[in-house]
Amino acid sequence: MPFGENIKSHFAVAVDEKTEAAEIKMYGNVIKKRPVDWWTDKPVEGDFIIGSEVIKKLEEIGNCKKLNIRLNSLGGDVHEAILIHNRLREMAKNGTKITCSVDGVAMSAGSMIMCAADKVTVTSSSLVMIHKSLTLLYGWYNEDQLKTVVEENKQYDKAIAAAYRRKTGKSEKELLDMMSAETYMTGEEAVEKGFADELLESESNLSIAACADRTALKVNGEYFSLMGLKCPDNIPLAIEPEQKEGKGVAIDNKSENNKEVKFVAKDLKELRAENPELAKAVEDEIKNACLQQGKSAAEEAVQKASKEAVEAERKRLAEIDEIAPLYNAELVKEAKFGDNPCTAAELAYRAAKDDVQKGANYFEKMQQDTVASNVGKVNSAALPDDAAPAAKTEEQNMQDARDTVNALLGSEVKND
Repeated sequence: MPFGENIKSHFAVAVDEKTEAAEIKMYGNVIKKRPVDWWTDKPVEGDFIIGSEVIKKLEEIGNCKKLNIRLNSLGGDVHEAILIHNRLREMAKNGTKITCSVDGVAMSAGSMIMCAADKVTVTSSSLVMIHKSLTLLYGWYNEDQLKTVVEENKQYDKAIAAAYRRKTGKSEKELLDMMSAETYMTGEEAVEKGFADELLESESNLSIAACADRTALKVNGEYFSLMGLKCPDNIPLAIEPEQKEGKGVAIDNKSENNKEVKFVAKDLKELRAENPELAKAVEDEIKNACLQQGKSAAEEAVQKASKEAVEAERKRLAEIDEIAPLYNAELVKEAKFGDNPCTAAELAYRAAKDDVQKGANYFEKMQQDTVASNVGKVNSAALPDDAAPAAKTEEQNMQDARDTVNALLGSEVKND
């Protein structure tokens, strides 16, 4: 059966005003906003555990005395899971008794929402999974940027472990080791390890199985994508194999139209050989789901990169403007908008380099002018000994003075 027809999720709230109790049903992947179809760009049909919608509903029932969460989620966006977890803990602090009933699975981000409850109930066929946070990288990154991503993931892991530590009482190190190992727990194991508080008897056991390539789970007949993860080998395949001549022969199953269908393939490779049409339908649905997830992640990555690029460009121009008065206008213009734009530091370097070159050109030109003038070939000459003026007598000096005065006054001055 094609996965797309079964990838559904539910989110609903019921309130009993008399008992001041509320029940919120959270089925499906935890996401930030409703996904859109890759081809039509229209919102995907169905309900999802959307962070903003959950918070809005919690605000509406904020005064309830009891809250029961019915959970069935493979996880999703850790940011939204942290948001929902923290708001539930705030309600608990304000007096709301919170119980979480794991109707199906509580995996990844879903397990973090589960651990916000004061009491968690599971059945023997419930499934809980914890793992370290994942980051989808899109683009080119250097060593420092990758180290930043690693550090961010470490901090997210610590935040997730803190939620688990409050619920289980285990140490951070033990929880991080479990997360690193991508630990799956049955209902009994979840109770043993402190993630759940009570194991309930169930009239009908929950049916959980893996698809052929283990990238999706079938929970009570509905398929849920694991978004890149793979479930462990101890979870049975959706088609139970029996060994016969080296091939997996499955039990009979009834389809929706009540016709008997017998599967014989034990993996996707054999399914291609046994039923090419069904294999192609399965592969197409997986590809479409991956494309949808990839598109959303890519769009967010592009938006983030665009915002960072705009901020970096504004900062670059502002830093250049701060030192622009010190430099040539053309040099500043080239640094800001030319074919080779640069930072303020690079502008300062270019200006200094330009000044050095100008100084070198100036001294070289002076040297060339000096050589061209032949001044180096002109020898200095001393005055001859007889060219030195003889010292005048006092009488001669007085006469020189009279001559100067007579010339100025136009009359003769005598010395009587």
